[in-house]
Amino acid sequence: MNKKTCSVCLTEKDFEHFYKQVKRKKNGESYVYLRPDCKTCCKQKSTTWIKNNKVQFKKNLKRYKDKPELKEMQRKYNEKWRGSGGLRKWHINNKERLKIYSLKRNNKNHEITVDEWIACKNYFNYSCAYCGLSEKEHRIKFRQDLHKEHVKHNGANNLSNCVPACKTCNSSKQNSSLLRWYIEKEFFNFESLKKINQWLLHDYKQFIRNKNKGI
Repeated sequence: MNKKTCSVCLTEKDFEHFYKQVKRKKNGESYVYLRPDCKTCCKQKSTTWIKNNKVQFKKNLKRYKDKPELKEMQRKYNEKWRGSGGLRKWHINNKERLKIYSLKRNNKNHEITVDEWIACKNYFNYSCAYCGLSEKEHRIKFRQDLHKEHVKHNGANNLSNCVPACKTCNSSKQNSSLLRWYIEKEFFNFESLKKINQWLLHDYKQFIRNKNKGI
């Protein structure tokens, strides 16, 4: 008789309606373990927990996504997907979404001069303000210069909200707040955080004053 009673809804259902897992006894013998609650009740329980614990769920999901083996698996999948024409097909089938994204990105472009950008990179030793990857290493790894990063996602587009960032940090941070995102990173450095805040609060102004004086 391949039936089991759910511990939550108390309904008798076939084994296929329960999640299963292969486990091992102390003697090494393997066996199939069926959850006491059926798939439907399990999903409802999970949905309710996520709804009531959104912050913790996001932390758990982020911790899972940050696993090196998962990142490597995702990288290989993305390469295969792009190589098979998946990205091109997505662009063709999502033209409206791309237009909306493009408009948003245009509103997020920094309006700073070449000299201001050079001063900003020089202040951070031509390295990512977050992880410290140098621009030279960045060019070798990503074949591009460091990015102009909006520290505050919806903040100003001028020098008061701009630091150099590598492609990885720029993509990872997205619209997260600086402290909440940065403090969870393995490369978090208090001195780097202090330097970023010093630049955003005070030091960028010195360059603007000097520029206005023609220095």
